[in-house]
Amino acid sequence: MVENEFPIGQTLTAVSIVEEEEFAGNELCLDEVKFFFQDTTVTLLPLTDTDEIEIIKESSDISSRDTPSWCNLFIGEKLMNVWVYENDQGYLDQVIFAFDSLHPSIAFVAEGSVIKVFVYDQLCKEKELAKTNYRAKSSLEVAVAGLIYGVRNIHGAELDEELINLLEKLEDKVLGKAGEAAPS
Repeated sequence: MVENEFPIGQTLTAVSIVEEEEFAGNELCLDEVKFFFQDTTVTLLPLTDTDEIEIIKESSDISSRDTPSWCNLFIGEKLMNVWVYENDQGYLDQVIFAFDSLHPSIAFVAEGSVIKVFVYDQLCKEKELAKTNYRAKSSLEVAVAGLIYGVRNIHGAELDEELINLLEKLEDKVLGKAGEAAPS
């Protein structure tokens, strides 16, 4: 039996990130990601010399963290699986986590000296789409939360109350429709 050093079976309690400051595009680029589990912290760091991901696992005391909204979908879920990948040149450049099921949930890829984030969803046949609850609501939650997170981070304190109210109404409207589109 292979010994797994990740906290498989533990519940994710918080996530913290450090965004890369110099990237001018609209992609989320990170200098650090920390996953806080019941008694373990898993940190992902980009290695700028090789475009790899360094993985640090350590014991931790859980303290309150400001989890990004795009990660809220995974808070309170058990870590079920982790895949760590090497590319064709032998560099460790991708880490994938599965929460609450055995299929991939979220991936972190080292690219251009930063870590980029990708969220997974199962695809369904078009004719079965309406009948299948394939986490459409979850996809929209992540997309809308990412949009709101991005707008707030771009504009910060400059956001006026009216814009915040409009964003919240958009979130309620889209998520309400997502709940209708994906029957349970």
